[in-house]
Amino acid sequence: MNPDANLRAALETAAAGGFVFPAIVTWNEAAKKLEKRPAIGGWREAASIDPEQIKKWWSTFPEAVPGIELGRSNLFVVDLDRHPGGANGVAAFKTFRGDNPAPRCPTTKTPSGGWHLYFRQPEDERLGNRTGTLPKGVDCRGDGGWTVAPGAVFEQWRWTGNAAKLAAAPPVPHWIVSAIQARKNTEYSAGPSPSDAGKRERAYAERALTNAANRVAATRRGSRNTELNTAAFCMGTLIARGWIGAATVEGRLHDAAAACGLLADDGERAVRGTVKSGIEAGLKQPHVDLQDRNQERAGPAGEPELGKPRDPTAWQSGTFSAPDLQTMEFPPFAWIVQDILPAEGAALLCSRPKFGKSWLALDLCLGCAADRFILGTIKPRQGDVLYLALEDSKRRLQRRMTKLLPFGSKWSEQLRLTTEWRRLHEGGLDDIRAWHDHTKATPNNYRCDFDGRLGLMV
Repeated sequence: MNPDANLRAALETAAAGGFVFPAIVTWNEAAKKLEKRPAIGGWREAASIDPEQIKKWWSTFPEAVPGIELGRSNLFVVDLDRHPGGANGVAAFKTFRGDNPAPRCPTTKTPSGGWHLYFRQPEDERLGNRTGTLPKGVDCRGDGGWTVAPGAVFEQWRWTGNAAKLAAAPPVPHWIVSAIQARKNTEYSAGPSPSDAGKRERAYAERALTNAANRVAATRRGSRNTELNTAAFCMGTLIARGWIGAATVEGRLHDAAAACGLLADDGERAVRGTVKSGIEAGLKQPHVDLQDRNQERAGPAGEPELGKPRDPTAWQSGTFSAPDLQTMEFPPFAWIVQDILPAEGAALLCSRPKFGKSWLALDLCLGCAADRFILGTIKPRQGDVLYLALEDSKRRLQRRMTKLLPFGSKWSEQLRLTTEWRRLHEGGLDDIRAWHDHTKATPNNYRCDFDGRLGLMV
């Protein structure tokens, strides 16, 4: 890792007009390839050309490489892939170019031996991540997408190029634009045109799309396809009202799927299929009219209670006086791990990436379920544990538990583990409650007088 080289590349990119943000690169041993993701949430809006902000990021993420937010940078990238076992985008692009002149533009040679070709966005229509009729192995990155900046370094891998040349990127050649625009758009039986919608409805739909795309882009493995489908469904309900166009939604969600790595892992066809099915489902359930700002809030049944007078004492519900609070009595505060993990409410375990949070969480689970010490000398209280290891595989969990537990020991029945779980708002919270009720009804020899249960999501 060379933090000085990455900071230098980030500052050079910003000086050339490129909006920069920190990105994390890791090596996927199973897939034998590099994986990239933004190090910060809301990277599209946060990306900056301010040198001081960039320096602050690299003091927080010294291991990061610089990413370029292409939309605000007004850049468009033709990505010529070259991966073992995949299409040779370099050769395919040369054949596709035919008699057209070779582009004279800033370039980056990627660690896999491919190339990034940098251009300015067309003035009349901004380009996203669509490939149109470009050959296999030739991808596009534009509005809503990002690339690793020229000059970036990760371990032995380099993105070789001169970031300063980005300022002189030429317009996208017409023959490339024509090939991209030749893509046949997915047809949806949508409602009226967005031009027929009111200004407020269009703004509402645009905000909804931005939020949905940001959530997809920030989602990690295990939930990405579900999040993408949910976003497409929600936007489909707005498309049905004509508040936003289907092509706009499709493009932005495609870009978000690329940003979170789903496109690279599952492929173009799978991502577009997920978006298409979600939108089509949403079209069948058009969004309700936006509530007038002057109307009362909806009642318990979800219907506006127009004309109904407010209860002048409603605000008192749930409040209490200071003297009442002074005389309240509470049971002694309970800890699962004394002074570290409370038995009341929720606790967050936070740190920088790769700081050992998953190891500590698993050690806590084993300590509570297997009657053992944690952190060397601390003995937690005993109880049933549900461990949602949503970023791990069973193989990885087995390997880690083998290292943490004594050789030949019997693993505790009180510890339940899973690598897959429904999202909380889609039934996951109900599943946790069901697990809690089940363990509460099942007697065991470890619980004694401690009725707490530990549920961890990592």
